Amino acid sequence: MSDVRGSALDLRSKPPAFAITSGQRVRRIADWIILQVAAQAPNGILWWPVFTATGVGTYFALPVDPLIYPGPAAVFVALLGWLKGPSAIWRTGAAAIFWAAIGFTAADLRTRSVEGPMLLDEIGPLTVGGHVVSVEPVARGFRLTLDALSLQNVSLDETPKRVRVTVPRSHGAPEVGNTIRVRAVLRPPGRPVMPGGFDFQRYSYFRQLGGIGFSVGRWTADAPLEVAPVTWVERIRIMRANVGNRLTAQMPPEAGSVARALMTGERSAVAEPLQEAYRQSGLAHMLAISGLHMSLLAGLAFVAARRSLALVLPVAERFNTKKIAAVAALGAALYYLMLSGMNVPAQRAFIMVTVVFTAVLLDRTAVSLRTLALAAMLVLMLQPEALVGASFQLSFAAVLLLITVYERVQIRPHLHDRLGHYRPIRAVMLYAAAVLVTDLIATAATAPFTGFHFHEIPKYSLLANLLAVPVMGLWIMPWGMVALVLMPLGLDGLALAPMAAGIDMVNAIARYVSSLPGATQFVPQAPDWAVACIALGGVFVCLWRGPLRWLGVLAVLIGLPQPWLSHAPDVLVDETADVFAVKGGDGRLVLSPGRGDRFTRAVWSEAWGKSDQSWQSMEGLSCDLSGCVLTSGQRRAVFAFDEAAAVEDCGRAEVMIAVMPVWQLCNQGLRIDRFDVWRHGAHAVWLTEEGVRIKRVSDETGKRRWNRVTWRER
Repeated sequence: MSDVRGSALDLRSKPPAFAITSGQRVRRIADWIILQVAAQAPNGILWWPVFTATGVGTYFALPVDPLIYPGPAAVFVALLGWLKGPSAIWRTGAAAIFWAAIGFTAADLRTRSVEGPMLLDEIGPLTVGGHVVSVEPVARGFRLTLDALSLQNVSLDETPKRVRVTVPRSHGAPEVGNTIRVRAVLRPPGRPVMPGGFDFQRYSYFRQLGGIGFSVGRWTADAPLEVAPVTWVERIRIMRANVGNRLTAQMPPEAGSVARALMTGERSAVAEPLQEAYRQSGLAHMLAISGLHMSLLAGLAFVAARRSLALVLPVAERFNTKKIAAVAALGAALYYLMLSGMNVPAQRAFIMVTVVFTAVLLDRTAVSLRTLALAAMLVLMLQPEALVGASFQLSFAAVLLLITVYERVQIRPHLHDRLGHYRPIRAVMLYAAAVLVTDLIATAATAPFTGFHFHEIPKYSLLANLLAVPVMGLWIMPWGMVALVLMPLGLDGLALAPMAAGIDMVNAIARYVSSLPGATQFVPQAPDWAVACIALGGVFVCLWRGPLRWLGVLAVLIGLPQPWLSHAPDVLVDETADVFAVKGGDGRLVLSPGRGDRFTRAVWSEAWGKSDQSWQSMEGLSCDLSGCVLTSGQRRAVFAFDEAAAVEDCGRAEVMIAVMPVWQLCNQGLRIDRFDVWRHGAHAVWLTEEGVRIKRVSDETGKRRWNRVTWRER
């Protein structure tokens, strides 16, 4: 009885569940979240690059350039909080702020370090003298990048560090290392051709490319014709050029251009229809030097070195051939990194390969996710601008999900039966299954970023990769490695012939798969925040340990449908007010007549889709020689092609688009004229029930160092 009475007293002493106050519930939830955060401590290093990338992304999202001191000040204050914080949760938050501030500061320092003169307007024809640092074959000639410049009638203080000049194929191409002179027309790097489009000015700024143009005469070489290399950078450039030229000279044109892309990273020589076939089939990653190529080459070098050393009995008995082979693999990977031009995927792959083989040398096991985190940190510190590029996003997304899946789902292939006999059929089936699963994971990881950057997702990439990856791994790359070894002896032709046959096979696979009905899924333009939401959600799912992980899935699900929830603009106007587009009944763009500015038309069609309707048959659009009237619901937009139309239509529509300045002709309503697009770049207009919404390129780019040439004088 006493036990029962005691139990009753215990029950009365505890408040029932319904008596818990809301404040207590909030406190319990907060305590539970704190416990979840504390549980991440063993993997805290994996989150360093995430917060660093957040700081870098914040820097590039700013509308204006920040002052130099906020970043370092935040680093110092956050470091104190991390080291001297009063509690674990306080120190965790300070650590997150510290790494975000590190990323912000690194991006700012990198931006300031590469700042240099850029052309403010088109100049020329003028004589351009410079040192050739790269020669890229393109469709109609050769694209030369020159540094150590001298520009006719341009002071040294206003001379860019580098310019890029295209010369006709008939004029031939100089060699890397030559000093040349050429008459050319130069202009500043262009702004995005639509709001939210690719920012070529930012891309050029971080490559210190202050002008682009074309030649109007033959180039001439200064004496002496060949300049002796004086730096290791110059030697690498010449080596890349020599290898690329050798490949294209020893192989058929199409196979040679693909081989050049595989070995040196120069894709400009690959014909555009073939590049499109690779993109639509899901094999575009094969034309870019990526982790696949680096790991294949390093793995082949490791196996070849170890097997070769095993044949030499005195060496095999006295030395650890595994470690010697690891050193050989590291040397091969370093050589391939220099040969590739050290792009972001190659850097990431090289860092990971280095960590793996260093672990072999130290008799340790490499931790894959930590290796990836180290690679991400190094890339973000050295090239923070890479974060906003497609290469970084695609490369790290694919590898992160692959490592996460393969670490959590242990796959142990059994290539032998119970008696220990090797089964080749089983090996082939396991290899095919591994390729299939790997491609499924990589496709799932990269599809959102592929759709965002290239506006199409290949539907049959599984089929294409299942057919092409074995050819690449078992035939093309081994022969490529043999060719590089034989090249100094002049015997590389023995390896390049079978390599070309393998490339022809992959080309055929790309063309076949891309020709299948409905080979690609169109993806409209999406806002930047949607891609950031998908990226952060995916990272959260892969790195977080505990039930909160599934919040990342929610973030991904919020970001994925945004391309289809973002409506195409009703009107697009280019920065010269010469090219227009209106939204057709199918939600895609109808382009104005004419063939001018093909590049702008192609980018617009790629981003929003090109309608089957024509300008003349567009419903809701009526035109005459003086202009057009677009009716969308209760809203109207008018296009004025001459001053009389501008005066006549003034105030008759919510917005007027004019090909001439109209600020003196009409002062009613919204107007977009030639001065507006000259100042602010291309305009996008939405005619909604709530009113007219206009977005300009300048609204997206802000006033940053890399686009200063477009707003400094305007």
